[in-house]
Amino acid sequence: MPDEFHRRRFEAIELALADCMDRRGFDYLRAEYIAFGFEPADRRWGLLDADAAALNGYHLPAEVLAAEETSRQFATTMDAHLATMSAERRDAYSRALTGQPAVGARPLPPIPTELPSGRKEDAPVGVTRESCRFEALGSLPGRDAVSVEQEIALRALLQVLAGDSDRRAANSGAFLSVLESWRRCFSGRGFQAGDPLAAMEKYLSPGISASVEERDAATADVGCKVSTDFWSVWNLALEQAWQEVAESRQGDLQALLALQAEMSATLGP
Repeated sequence: MPDEFHRRRFEAIELALADCMDRRGFDYLRAEYIAFGFEPADRRWGLLDADAAALNGYHLPAEVLAAEETSRQFATTMDAHLATMSAERRDAYSRALTGQPAVGARPLPPIPTELPSGRKEDAPVGVTRESCRFEALGSLPGRDAVSVEQEIALRALLQVLAGDSDRRAANSGAFLSVLESWRRCFSGRGFQAGDPLAAMEKYLSPGISASVEERDAATADVGCKVSTDFWSVWNLALEQAWQEVAESRQGDLQALLALQAEMSATLGP
């Protein structure tokens, strides 16, 4: 789903959380949705853009650093907010929010859940049904078809399938062949690494800015991806692997897609 959907879903949950916590006598600080500008899967093998490589090397671009700083600032603000409460008040706040104590909370066991297909999967809910966080999740559209536990179990299933397809694609003959081509190209430009992620780890320089060597290595990395058609081969291998691992779970995956479509249509822009 596009980033805009995730933003609207996140903000709807935060609004519902604030309302629930207010009804229980607590002032809840709503978090701001932070967009990093790209999906992690799009950077599975590192850099995509030659201009970014030449400018920043393997260092994160300014907009990503700014987003990370925003996240750190909110965490600091939240810590200060909780510090104004007594220990008893903080414990009551935590129990209202998650159903767990502020100190000494233990991970809750996953909830065995029957999915729309009839199969059973564990739902790692992480909060109690009496908590505001569970209530907020329950307030989202589409709950007549897919419960909170089912949505969480479906998202967990999606992550498992994505991991399986990634491993299959990374070990496919087509990808291993293009990886070898990338490796030879990278070596021909004066650098050595087993794959693009190893190149990033090896040539990323310490400090806040990229060294000349880092920028040169990153530029060579991207250039070799272009010349070997690296990304096209990877994406095709990943698509084929996904079809293989997801074939038997299409019913459940379609239920998740339908839920997300209903949420997107109902939550609006």
